[in-house]
Amino acid sequence: YVQLGNETWAFRAKMLEIHGERMAQFYADCVAAYEEAIHAVAPGVRIITDYDDAIAPLIASRLGKKLDSFCGHYYTPWMIQRVLKDGEEVPIGSLTAEEIWYAWVSTPKIDSAGHSVVESRVLTSAPALGYPVAATEWNWNGGWPHGVEKVALNSSFAKGVGSAGFLHAFMRKGSVIRIATQSMLVGTGWGIAAIKVDRTGTRPPVMSPSGMVTALYSNHVGDRLLAMEETGMPSYRQPFEMGGIKASPRVALIDAVATTDTRTVYWHAINRSFDRPLDVHIDVREFGCLS
Repeated sequence: YVQLGNETWAFRAKMLEIHGERMAQFYADCVAAYEEAIHAVAPGVRIITDYDDAIAPLIASRLGKKLDSFCGHYYTPWMIQRVLKDGEEVPIGSLTAEEIWYAWVSTPKIDSAGHSVVESRVLTSAPALGYPVAATEWNWNGGWPHGVEKVALNSSFAKGVGSAGFLHAFMRKGSVIRIATQSMLVGTGWGIAAIKVDRTGTRPPVMSPSGMVTALYSNHVGDRLLAMEETGMPSYRQPFEMGGIKASPRVALIDAVATTDTRTVYWHAINRSFDRPLDVHIDVREFGCLS
């Protein structure tokens, strides 16, 4: 895979200043030129490019099947500068560890059933043009700003559980999302790195909880999403807004999806409970006899 451009929406104002009404056409011309040059030397490369409402239809008409997918980026919560509870600001130092935990593990977004989901313009618009989506950057990112003291919880483990929510959200959109690449996967300084490495090589790599979650799912997952029904699912109310984390009236204590391949059924479950195990009953009788 080769991605052309990265978060080019950041340069839209400058491009409009330079190219005016021809901005979209100019950008489509650039993408087409890169595609032609790359495929001239590496025909098997799959081309990804940023999605933009004004530009994407032009790129689609120019490239057709020479383009593999459009991309989107998904991060939550970014730096938490302030906290709102039921719309009213509260001191960060007043929060309990349990309150912080239940907010941090309810990512990236929560739907009406209490499940982790992902939403964006590209997820609806790219398929309408005939293309899947590549989530070429995603992660549980951010946290408390520098200088915040006496915070009850600043947990990498909570961020890892939150990262699992991203994976469940992507699997639920598996008919649209072709690939999802964690950013940053390997890093030296940025705190969200899945694998933290030493530039000198004198210390061994360390995998963060977010990286452990990604490794677990990459080794134990099917290529097809299974239908699943829930009954009696306990939930909690999440009243806090922390950066990109939004309040939710209902968050499922167990967020589960099921996948399968030719040999195995996988049940993927996030226990969002702060401090207790939860008993579940899994009924797989629809499959007949499973070994």
